[in-house]
Amino acid sequence: MPRIRAENLYAHKVLNRSAILQAAEKLFSTEGFLTSNMTDVADMAGVGRSTIYEYFPSKDDLLLGVAESRILPLMRAVEELETSEGPVQDICNLCRMTIDFMAENLELTRVITWESRYLSKEYQERLWQTVAPLTKKFVSLIERGMPGEDASVLARLVTFALRDAGDIMQHAEEDGFEFETVKQTSLAFIRRGLGLPPIPASS
Repeated sequence: MPRIRAENLYAHKVLNRSAILQAAEKLFSTEGFLTSNMTDVADMAGVGRSTIYEYFPSKDDLLLGVAESRILPLMRAVEELETSEGPVQDICNLCRMTIDFMAENLELTRVITWESRYLSKEYQERLWQTVAPLTKKFVSLIERGMPGEDASVLARLVTFALRDAGDIMQHAEEDGFEFETVKQTSLAFIRRGLGLPPIPASS
């Protein structure tokens, strides 16, 4: 890849960081976290190997950087989710928002779902804190919309179901599944699990 050029130092650093994160996401997804190395990332990003360490001191930091760069905007949207439709419908809206995000970011989903298991315990905890707002939001909505249920358990079950939906979407083509069917079936499954009525066919 050609070397990165920019008008000034700040712009150069921004472009460098973005290129490094994009290359790392691609390599971690296709080659695996353990197999990929900083030299491979540098080559794909078009930067020197030593340049990567200016932004990310270790490969663990790099994987965490990949996750945070894409997830944090989603988490901000999750925290702000509040509609006039009520908490039960907001649960469904949040599920759809999450599945749509995973569908649009399959490489990132693979990295978070599978490659993050190779992180040290400290970095796994930091990654968990990055996505914690999602579970917290589910807990809050379930407590308000489904009183009497164990909100923490239900929220964990929903997030696990969403994670598995992301895994199925990653392999939909090779497994012979229609991508949109996987999304809609996953959402319907979660609704049934929460005891919610199915979406009318006309919707």
